[in-house]
Amino acid sequence: MTEPQENNTTPEDHAVFASQEEAENRLAASDAETTFGSEENATKTGQLITRFVSSWQERDRQKTDEQWLIEEFHQYPGIWKDEEDISTTAREIVRSIEENTADRASLQAHLDAGKSQASWLANRIEAGAKAAGVAQVGIYAGQIDAALKQSTDQFRRTVTTGSGQVSVAYNLDGFIAEQHHANTFNIEAQASGSSYRAEVLRSNTLNSPDVVIRDANGTIVRRYQLKYGADAQATENMLSRGNYEGQEVVVSSDQTGQIPGSRDVIEFDGVRSKPLTKAEVKEMQRQVQQQAEFKQYEWNEVNRITIAKQIGKQALIMACVTAGLQGARILGRRVWNTLTGKENPPASEDLKEFFHSSIKSTANAGVQIAVSGAVVVAAKNGFIKILQNTPAGKIANLVYVGMENVKVLYKLAKGELNATEAMDTMGNVTCAALGGLEGAVTGATLGMALGPVGSFVGAVVGGMAGSVVGEAVYAGAKIMAKTVVNVAETLWEGARETVKEMGRVLNPLRWFA
Repeated sequence: MTEPQENNTTPEDHAVFASQEEAENRLAASDAETTFGSEENATKTGQLITRFVSSWQERDRQKTDEQWLIEEFHQYPGIWKDEEDISTTAREIVRSIEENTADRASLQAHLDAGKSQASWLANRIEAGAKAAGVAQVGIYAGQIDAALKQSTDQFRRTVTTGSGQVSVAYNLDGFIAEQHHANTFNIEAQASGSSYRAEVLRSNTLNSPDVVIRDANGTIVRRYQLKYGADAQATENMLSRGNYEGQEVVVSSDQTGQIPGSRDVIEFDGVRSKPLTKAEVKEMQRQVQQQAEFKQYEWNEVNRITIAKQIGKQALIMACVTAGLQGARILGRRVWNTLTGKENPPASEDLKEFFHSSIKSTANAGVQIAVSGAVVVAAKNGFIKILQNTPAGKIANLVYVGMENVKVLYKLAKGELNATEAMDTMGNVTCAALGGLEGAVTGATLGMALGPVGSFVGAVVGGMAGSVVGEAVYAGAKIMAKTVVNVAETLWEGARETVKEMGRVLNPLRWFA
């Protein structure tokens, strides 16, 4: 990624707000209403965070995190169904923070070894799929799973008759090859985010194509004629009997060198099907006709790295949006100032350690558990409108990401990271949280609430770590606000105007920075 440059603004942009103070007030009021329902609820949430962190610092060190959390929850008896509800909630929070911490450490070790984020995420997706018994590890991966199932079903329909019996046709391999190329193209297209799709036409019209590729509107953009003869001469003879002008010829991969102008895959928009030899497609025919073994399209048929890169890109986009949501961060800063009044209370040593620790450190799980417990209680009391009825594990997940990302802002303000490094680190944090099964299936919740809730929590805990840290977090957020739209524009190709509008809405403070 290239170093982002500051956005240019117009006189109309500057005219939107008369002053930075007005911009801040409007942003804070908007997020108070959207996220919490009112600024009073935001203040109550801030009070709970300070109470839980203070209690955590004074805890009996002989007790486990879960035991401490259960005792703390007992101080709010009206929000629990029963004792089991308290225990289950505490267990979910601790498990979520521990899993996020372990995933982050695993990703960091992977990166430190010179390996890619995409390869780590690909492994985590597969592990999650196996653990769940299916490939449903988040909305995106769930779409891949649906594409796999659809391809498997289409293959089954290809090799069976209308009565459901396996076809005994000698040339069944030709139909299998057609469906295989369409299926593997479509799976790869789904994995890479392409809108193009391949279709087997099954047409009896003379010289009609066997497979076509359509765009999102259904318009045919490429036509293919597939010929899988017993050998190259047989395939040449089949081709000589037709007029296939305007169609690309696809043959078995062991014959392409012998048939001029042929290819062994269908391809468009950077997406390719998987090639087949004549022997491979005949073996698929044999398995179907003799053993009733139908081709199953699985994760290892998909380009794992392509999927992982796409999810990693989405994680970075999510980090961009999170970094740009200034309103809740300003609200959290204002709430902390309200709670402390004119006094300057002692800074939380645990939170000071958290902010001063290395960006790679995973040694602060305890204080993240404490903050997560407070946010869960706030949500159960109705203080956080956007998180009502959200499971505790999901709340802990977004608190973890929010706190880790606000530490990145602190490091940015201190000059320990530049803007590009900060964005990449925030992307890694989010990616690690999405890598595990629990994190991936909560992607929708993260997308909805991570920005406002995480930013608010970050501002409050930044204040609790001391005025120096709190001001640095705020300064880091302003630095990021000046760059986030430009980063997003490089990720959302073809959506420049949408991203520019996002910048006007989310980042008006960049005009005053």
